[in-house]
Amino acid sequence: MAAARDVTASDLVPTQGPPGPLARRPRADRWLVAAAVLPVAGYLVAAVARIGYPYELEWMEGGSVEWARHVTTGDLYGPPSLENTPWAYPPGFPAVSALVASVTGWGFLPLRLVSVVASLVVLAALAALVTQATGRRVAGVAAAGVYAVTYVPSGLAADVGRVDSLVLALTLLGVVAVARARTPAAGLVAAMVLVAATATKQTAVVVAVVALCWLAVRRRRVGFVALASYAVLLALGLLAAQAWTGGWFVDYVVLLLPGHELAGRYVLAYWVLDLGLLLGPTLLALWWGGRGRVPGPHGPPTPWLGTRGSAGELLCCAAGGLLLAGWLGRVHEGGAANTLMPGYAGVALLVGWTVGRSASARLGTALAAGLVVQTLVFGPALVRAVPAEADHRAGAEVIAAVSRLPGRVVLLDHPHYLTLAGKPAGAHLVAVSDLQRGADSRARHSLQLQLATSALASVDAVVLDRAVDAQRFGPELDRDFVRLPTAGTATPGVFDPPGGISGRPSVVYLRRGIPTPADLAPLLEPR
Repeated sequence: MAAARDVTASDLVPTQGPPGPLARRPRADRWLVAAAVLPVAGYLVAAVARIGYPYELEWMEGGSVEWARHVTTGDLYGPPSLENTPWAYPPGFPAVSALVASVTGWGFLPLRLVSVVASLVVLAALAALVTQATGRRVAGVAAAGVYAVTYVPSGLAADVGRVDSLVLALTLLGVVAVARARTPAAGLVAAMVLVAATATKQTAVVVAVVALCWLAVRRRRVGFVALASYAVLLALGLLAAQAWTGGWFVDYVVLLLPGHELAGRYVLAYWVLDLGLLLGPTLLALWWGGRGRVPGPHGPPTPWLGTRGSAGELLCCAAGGLLLAGWLGRVHEGGAANTLMPGYAGVALLVGWTVGRSASARLGTALAAGLVVQTLVFGPALVRAVPAEADHRAGAEVIAAVSRLPGRVVLLDHPHYLTLAGKPAGAHLVAVSDLQRGADSRARHSLQLQLATSALASVDAVVLDRAVDAQRFGPELDRDFVRLPTAGTATPGVFDPPGGISGRPSVVYLRRGIPTPADLAPLLEPR
């Protein structure tokens, strides 16, 4: 009796097809490829146009630059203060950014380069996984196109200097490594890649565990080595980081985010609105095109998870892990649109899988139409994502005004603008806010004590985007500082970061007795 074997991609490639729908499929495939390339091209044009912008593309981007700079000083994690409150992320992204910055110099550019390259890896990995699972390159291209079309609804975050594209790229590369792991050594490599993903953002652990458990079930010896290696390397890394930071690492990376409240509004909205409504045209086209699907020459489609040991099974497991990771990121308070990127990658995998397993020409045509409609819907937002000349001028005016402020300045929403103005930078509002509302820890207690007592003792000016944020400081702000009256010249919408929370410096407090510098209008709210 012949020995059983795994189904490979080549087994799923039709050698010849029946007349009718299959005969029309090449034309549908060409339309689908063209439609999928359209959002990819749109994203690349926007990314190239934005990469050199000297100011923030997203509200938290400047804070990421300043935090990454601490890699070079060795104090990435430590006691919190207005000078440096660490982000609630592992060190992967700032470490890679610091490496690139050693070549390019510091600023937004090195972080954006990391994200843009990582986003291209994401597109390639999605295409590779789908192609491997279905044997159809057009399905892989379709998956990449579906992910690219989510650039706008995911908060224009794929190319900004933040962690999201890098962690997704490493996660998908880890899944690719798992798919190809046939020996214990290859299993170890897969585990190392997934450890690197987890060391970039905590949510990667969801996909890592799912993929490695699949490997342990399907290829026991290889999977056991990979799963054990992942657990051991992660534990050793955690212990080393805890020792290196004097015990502060766990406060920020382990204890902080689980302490945030649940955003109940997203428990269902993630599935219905974020995934369903925002991708409505694409998913509707996929549903319509898939009705009455024509079986391929190998007979009826195999079960959803594919044949034992197939690449399709791993693809679907990884897609489920990505959807869950996106949901976990979205449902905690502070989970913004960028947390949707793993979920959108999961949708892209499933769409590509569906396309690759269908013999229907109608499905390809319908999906092509859906992608075109989706691209047109998001087109205006894509155009607005590229800063205009007015944004450049306003940015230069704001930086010049900050440079005229006396002494030490606290600029919580945009700490990197202090560096551009030739002043010492500080912590970002989000890092401070995350710690204030996070789980009970010594880091939280330390920061609260400073804010309530002497955090502003050596500060001469405080600049905020919103007056309500003055509440984060103790009575020291009202006692020792005077808020400047509104007399600004800002044009609404100009110089607001295109992604994330909108806002620009507009509320200025000066220490009592300090003369008001001339021409601070770019920093003040208009009358």
